[in-house]
Amino acid sequence: MVRAGVRHCLLTGIFYALFLATLGIVPVDPFHAGNIGHFITVSSYIIFLFVNPLHKRDTFAPLNSGDGYPVSARFLDGAARIVIAYFVYQLIQAFRKHGRFK
Repeated sequence: MVRAGVRHCLLTGIFYALFLATLGIVPVDPFHAGNIGHFITVSSYIIFLFVNPLHKRDTFAPLNSGDGYPVSARFLDGAARIVIAYFVYQLIQAFRKHGRFK
């Protein structure tokens, strides 16, 4: 179960980094003066919103300065939803198997 959790976190981080790259947002150094607020804002979206496979498409509108989402961002968001939902399903199945009394 620990390995699945680590894989889930790694894949979610990779998908989120690629998603931000398609929106034109580059990672910033959080320890550089003035970047900590921007880093916290961008990082808070992954913790609470991007991990949820049922999030709305306009959830990330504050991060996107353009009019709409590029096709690559929509594709990555859809692929990430499928992968994240699969790992959530696997997590639920693992707890069901260990929680039943025989």
